[in-house]
Amino acid sequence: MTIVPVGYLTLLQAADALAVVMFGGEPDLPVVGKLRAHGIDMSDGDARSRAIAEIWSAVDEGHLRATAIGGTPRRLVKLDAELTESIPGLRSARGRGFSLLRPAHPAFRQLFDWFGRDFADVVLAFREVEIRKLGHRLARSRRAKLRRKVLPRKRVGRPALQARVEAVIVKCVESGKWSPPQTIKALTREANRLGSWTTPVSEDTVARALKALFGKTGDRRFLHPGRKPRE
Repeated sequence: MTIVPVGYLTLLQAADALAVVMFGGEPDLPVVGKLRAHGIDMSDGDARSRAIAEIWSAVDEGHLRATAIGGTPRRLVKLDAELTESIPGLRSARGRGFSLLRPAHPAFRQLFDWFGRDFADVVLAFREVEIRKLGHRLARSRRAKLRRKVLPRKRVGRPALQARVEAVIVKCVESGKWSPPQTIKALTREANRLGSWTTPVSEDTVARALKALFGKTGDRRFLHPGRKPRE
C-alpha cells in the first residue's frame, strides 16, 4: 500500500476535514444518530459525498490540484482536471481510485508510463495546505449565507415606510396643513401627528419622501426650496 507523504491528504481525509467546516454545528442525519446511539461509529456519508463534490469543483475551477502517488520508486504526479474527469470511477465518492482504468482507455498509456501496470496501489491525494485554503473559502461562504438569512429581516419595511410617509405628506398638503414655504421640520411634526408610527419619523426621512413625491408627480406643491445657503 502506498504511503501518502507528509503534507498530503487522501481524498477521504480531505473530504472529512472539509465536512467539519461545511457541516459543523448541524445535526447528524437521523440514521447516523441512531447507529451511534447503539455504539456503532458511523460517518455521515452524505456530508462526505458533498465534501468530495466540493473538492472536484475546486479542481475544475483551478483552486486545487489532484496528485497521483505510486509506482516503484514512488512518484508524485500532478494531474490535469481533464484527465481526472476522464478516468472511470476516480471522481466517484465510492470509487476514488484508478482500478477501473482499462488498456483501451486513452489515459491508460500515460498512467502506465508513470506507475507501471498495477494501478491498485496508486493513491489519489491533495496538498494539505490547499485543502485548508479551500476550507477557509467554504467557511466564508457559509458565514455569508448565514448573514444573508438574518440581514434581510432587519431591513424589511423600509420601502413600505417610505410609501407610508409619502401618503401622509399628500394628506398634509391636500388638507392645507403644510405648504412648501413652511419648513421640513413643520412637515415632520405634522407627519408624526397624522401617521401611525412605531417610532417617530425623522426630518431626513420626510425630506426624502417629499423629494420622491415631486420626482414622481412633478407637482410643485411638493417642491420645497430647501435651506438657503449662509452668507
